[in-house]
Amino acid sequence: MSQQAPSELDREWDIYNTKGQLLRQAGSISNWKTCKYNRKEMLHFLRKNEIEGIGVVQRLKYVYSFKSFLKVVNKDFRKVTERDMENFLYSLINYKMSTKNSRWVGVRKFLRYIGREDAYKNLKPKFHNKGQKLPEELLTEEEVQSMIENSKNTRNKAVRSIPISKRNG
Repeated sequence: MSQQAPSELDREWDIYNTKGQLLRQAGSISNWKTCKYNRKEMLHFLRKNEIEGIGVVQRLKYVYSFKSFLKVVNKDFRKVTERDMENFLYSLINYKMSTKNSRWVGVRKFLRYIGREDAYKNLKPKFHNKGQKLPEELLTEEEVQSMIENSKNTRNKAVRSIPISKRNG
């Protein structure tokens, strides 16, 4: 990891101070309560990704993936099992779909980097909801009609009638 402090230009463009966050988070890895091998390999992985041109935000996501994983499975990465991976995936159950996917990808890429594809090769988690609504989440035609009838002005009636006209169109 490059230990350069963010420049003035970085601070100007990086409103979230992502580079500073990455430096702090990566710098703290050496103090994490995990085995020496894990700390060494995580830092090397981040350094390698920096050399390969992986962006600051993605590398920060990798650090957060490591943290999430080690909260659930704090053991030598060389000894991680498929069951450990299942426990990790289950721990993500209350996260947003994008966060689940990001954490999963981060841990998976790291395990591939250290040659442990066997720990996850049989797991195929489904994170993508694709924005589809379940039938019980949709308004019925009667509910939309009631909303139209209870609208106080013409503009609101017109806007609320769009779902019905889309179904019939």
